[in-house]
Amino acid sequence: MNREHIPAENLAIWREAAAENRALRHLQITTLAEQAKALLREGATQISAPLGLCAKTEITDAFLQAMATDERMALCRAVLTAYPDQAYQAPPETPIPALPRVAHLSGTLFQTAFDRFSRILPNALSLRLSSLSELLEETATGGADFAIFPIEDTKGAHFLHFYEEFDRLELSAVAGCSLSPEENGHSNRFLLLSKQYRPPVSPLCQPIVVYRLPSDDQRLLSELLIAADLAGLSLRRLDALPAPYPEDSFAYYPVFNATHEAATVLNTYISIFMPRATVIAQYAQFN
Repeated sequence: MNREHIPAENLAIWREAAAENRALRHLQITTLAEQAKALLREGATQISAPLGLCAKTEITDAFLQAMATDERMALCRAVLTAYPDQAYQAPPETPIPALPRVAHLSGTLFQTAFDRFSRILPNALSLRLSSLSELLEETATGGADFAIFPIEDTKGAHFLHFYEEFDRLELSAVAGCSLSPEENGHSNRFLLLSKQYRPPVSPLCQPIVVYRLPSDDQRLLSELLIAADLAGLSLRRLDALPAPYPEDSFAYYPVFNATHEAATVLNTYISIFMPRATVIAQYAQFN
């Protein structure tokens, strides 16, 4: 199968030939994956390179860009089968301290969130601070092992712009919970953050993965939603919030229910085909 030069329009011929023959399509996808595997063995360092996202490979960008989302997903799965070491790796679990220090603000909601997160942090010690910025700095510098941080308050105000601050301070979300006070019924969402610890996933929790997409190309959101469905994830919510830059722009933050396996497939798909999308959080949500 000589693919030294494959114009994008040849994809139509490929589809027509494979439309009534699933075995042929499987063979074609598997062949692409095996060739990617061979190139990786020859020295390529990233899975995206042998799949046509750099100039030194055999498959052209135009060919991959012309692929439908289901075709890309089939190729992604085939490559993961052929070369599983190139899968997107989720953050590993790490041992937690015997007496973990958990920073949070004062108030009934924060105390309730502390009690909820204590299910995965036995013997947690409460460390009350006075501001959100102090929560982040104290956890980033080692004064606390974890921080309870709000990402949506009782009036619907969002704090998701702090995701950029989490990145800067190298803090990761390890768990989440939603609380609904009886007096107003609004949902209050909290994340449990840490710089170096990730407790084991509780069977009481739902695995969650959160992405960030720029809003200047609506096709990105459409492709992500289709790819997520093909990978086996379900959309939990979709936030559209102001972005820190450029001015007057905003970003999408789709939140999905997932399994570990489904998240691995979609995260790998994104790393290959959607370089403008970002995996910004992967954690366990208390339902």
